[in-house]
Amino acid sequence: MRNAVILGSGCAGWTAALYLARANLKPLVLTGAQTGGLLTTTSIVENFPGFPQGVDGTALMSQMMEQAQKFGAEVEFGVVADEVIFGKPAHKIRAGNRTIETKTLIISTGAGHRHLDVPGETELETKGVTYCAAPLCRPPLESLNEPIATACAQPPAVFSPTLSVASTTFATAPSAGLLFYPSQPLSFIL
Repeated sequence: MRNAVILGSGCAGWTAALYLARANLKPLVLTGAQTGGLLTTTSIVENFPGFPQGVDGTALMSQMMEQAQKFGAEVEFGVVADEVIFGKPAHKIRAGNRTIETKTLIISTGAGHRHLDVPGETELETKGVTYCAAPLCRPPLESLNEPIATACAQPPAVFSPTLSVASTTFATAPSAGLLFYPSQPLSFIL
């Protein structure tokens, strides 16, 4: 039985893997179909702390993975969970023809773009049409010659400046956030 399994390999997944690995819990990261998540489709990330000049999305995910692995996180690429059974003393993840048991399951599977299916949307993606859970992460409109559209999945009230990004993600979009499902208490979570 594993101490911790992380489903997803975006920022939340790699951050969880780093902290769990540093606690010597040897987490297993199942990357899912798109290693690094949607951020790997972004050429420049300008709103990630520590990168005042911005950073390439794929490079950022690669660095986060490398850091988590440095401390002992194990990674299985392209593995998608077919079924999750929550239970005690262990959660069970069915992936392909095997079952993985874990004391703690962290789901950080992210989200997909909500396409509008309007004419020209696909052709203009990354050329003015952006997809984002918050207006905060789209490119500045003044950098585009002719802004086209931003498809926003959350209501504007979600982005109150009094809420932190982590609590906003957890409270309003659990499918895109970081959820802990410990079957046994872990002291570092408390």
